[in-house]
Amino acid sequence: MKKLRDFIVLFLLLGLAQTPGVMAQGLIVNEVSNGPSGAQEFIEFVVTGPTLNPNCGPIDIRGWMFDDNNGDFSCGACAGTGIATGHQRFANVGVWAAVPTGSIIVIYDPALKNPKIPADDPNDTAPADGVYILSSSHASLEVSVTPCGSGNMPTGVGACASCSGVSSYAGACYTAGLSNVVWGLRNAGDAAQVRTPTGAYFHGISYGTPASLITGGPDNLLLSPIDGTGRFYAFTNSSNNNFRAVANFAVALVSSNGETPGAPNSANNQAWLLSLASPCPLPVNYYHALSVEASKGHNLLAWTTATEVNSDRWDVMRTYDLAEPFAKIGTVDAYGTSHQMISYTFTDVNPEQSQAWYQLRQHDINGSVELGNVVQINNTTIPGTYIETVPNPSNGLLHLRIATQGLHDLQVVDMIGHVVYERSMDGESDFLEMDLDLSALPAANYWLYIRSNQGPLMRRISIVHAQ
Repeated sequence: MKKLRDFIVLFLLLGLAQTPGVMAQGLIVNEVSNGPSGAQEFIEFVVTGPTLNPNCGPIDIRGWMFDDNNGDFSCGACAGTGIATGHQRFANVGVWAAVPTGSIIVIYDPALKNPKIPADDPNDTAPADGVYILSSSHASLEVSVTPCGSGNMPTGVGACASCSGVSSYAGACYTAGLSNVVWGLRNAGDAAQVRTPTGAYFHGISYGTPASLITGGPDNLLLSPIDGTGRFYAFTNSSNNNFRAVANFAVALVSSNGETPGAPNSANNQAWLLSLASPCPLPVNYYHALSVEASKGHNLLAWTTATEVNSDRWDVMRTYDLAEPFAKIGTVDAYGTSHQMISYTFTDVNPEQSQAWYQLRQHDINGSVELGNVVQINNTTIPGTYIETVPNPSNGLLHLRIATQGLHDLQVVDMIGHVVYERSMDGESDFLEMDLDLSALPAANYWLYIRSNQGPLMRRISIVHAQ
């Protein structure tokens, strides 16, 4: 069971990790302000989509981290560069599981709220306008302020390696809803940055003095080498939509009345946000997703499309163990472009093992690739091995039908690898019907695992709560 879960987590995290300089999906720093006085500071993020398809979403930002200066933006002595222990991340809650691209997220210091910041709206419900407003102490955010295990909190060692400590984000312990603002901005000079759930750098800006101590970080985005007291910094798209180009950012005094928390920073910034929010046309819409059934030692796969736009082909993928990667076993040519139902089939002749998992890898003519749903089959002469969940999606109240030999345990794991529900099933019947109440879990997608003597059974489930 652990081997399976580790594989899923590794796959998810590798998909999220990005290399500096790549225009990929995630969060970018759109605006930062020190406020007119005291602690009236805020950080504003924008949710972006995948490379070459910036409007494809929604995006799962659970586990994404944000911080000020952990050392990546500093050269010289630690003192006076804005380095502080700790950081925050978006918690594993439903509101962050599927955030539409183009959304704005404003997080502010609750000690003294900036008067320009709109009323709190942490779930984008009042109104539903793609803007999330919340304080740094909100329960949907987690704070890490202490080391955990063998790891340590970032306390400074960047490219110049002149401070003691580590810049890694591994080994952190988190607390939800803690009011301590660990990313508090140093007015004279500091940074605001975003990290993927693996801790890899994604985007960040910096400002301040002295220039010999504050750097622009991995993207070289030092926006101003002068004191930041009473100033704000905004991505205005002066020449293009490149959020890794320093020329596309503006610096101004708060007294100029130019701060725009929760709103576009400029006409060009607004146009960019609208382009991100546009719907993303899918190359294929399925009428029936991939299914598989057994027939005299063969496994018969079938799927039906409702529409296709420039679809090229499907690779049929198979694995006998979910801890191992899927391998291509055949190709089926696509229709191309169609606005009527098209049915496809593929036969896996004489598979080497009785239990197998299948997945489609759809290729578009322009080279883009999308993975489909995973289906499982056990083609044996002994009573069938299966797991059924009814209904799916559900409000969290599920009826399970399980057939296997030697039941051991059941786990529900979220999409970033946290076990959110677990129960032992040792000694229970090999053919089991049961009701499972997961209604307390946030609305999101999960993996349901059953471990048995015949191997693991897996089913993806979705929980959707009524609005």
